[in-house]
Amino acid sequence: MRADGPANERGAGGFSRRTEKFTTVLRRSPGTCHSKRVTDPTDLSAEKRPGALGVGLFAKRPLAGQVKTRLAPVIGLEAAAAFAQALLDDGVARLSQGAGEAFELVFAPAQAADWFAARYPGVARRAQVGAGLAERLETWFATVLESGRPWAAVGSDSPWTSRARVAEAEALLEHGADIVLGPDHGGGYYLIAMRTPHPGLFTDIQMSTRSMFDETLAWCAARGLEVALLERDYDVDEGADWKRLCADLKAGRAGAGQRSIAAFVEALEQR
Repeated sequence: MRADGPANERGAGGFSRRTEKFTTVLRRSPGTCHSKRVTDPTDLSAEKRPGALGVGLFAKRPLAGQVKTRLAPVIGLEAAAAFAQALLDDGVARLSQGAGEAFELVFAPAQAADWFAARYPGVARRAQVGAGLAERLETWFATVLESGRPWAAVGSDSPWTSRARVAEAEALLEHGADIVLGPDHGGGYYLIAMRTPHPGLFTDIQMSTRSMFDETLAWCAARGLEVALLERDYDVDEGADWKRLCADLKAGRAGAGQRSIAAFVEALEQR
């Protein structure tokens, strides 16, 4: 999950395929580190109560020059914004389906409230609050976790985060993890979930860097927190990510949850 665009407009708009039937759980205590593998998380108790884990999809209004700025040299500013729109449309449709009150769109900037309301009627929305990505994430978690429901923040830059993956994160929390992370190949994470707030988890760490994920693990280790990891995947931020996405689409990875981005990529390639 990484910020994108000019610093004064940054928000959490962007923090796989399952090839194995386990998820790594890092059991951390000061001065020690070991891991175990939890067999098939879908067998865990949270599977009996689907939807208990709330999801906040962090997104920015997709304006040219404000989103996907690292992708713009590859496909152009206007196309980059249109792609961000496709990612957001798919993310809302995919993650809000059947979630009810366990989903909300966490948007920026606050002045874009009317645009988000018109674009996604019927979807619960909340403006991001804070001076930067770290503060916005910390404030959001502190607020929503007061409900007693565990919550996950998901970046809208990830085309592959599904309800099944959310259910896996839910199961891992039920199984005892303090924090669940979905690491991405860019050094950040596409999902982070927890049951209780952990002040400093975001604000003590330099965000939007290639070391953010490792620094997060170290922060948790120093406080004895158990971290469970989902499968590593990728956000679409740069040219290499774009090539990987196009290859995955051609290989048939996309489904109904990637309808908008698949249509966008196909139309762009036909120009």
